[in-house]
Amino acid sequence: MSSGKLVILDKLLIKLRETKHRVLIFSQELYILKWMVAFLTRKPIRRG
Repeated sequence: MSSGKLVILDKLLIKLRETKHRVLIFSQELYILKWMVAFLTRKPIRRG
């Protein structure tokens, strides 16, 4: 999964975490959400 959008999302999430912002990710497509779960579970980002 080396999509350019995921690279941008990764950089954005790092910046948002540094400033203690919360992020909500949503999609109309279930497969996109499953893809995002796979991507985010590999990252040391607290979810909840």
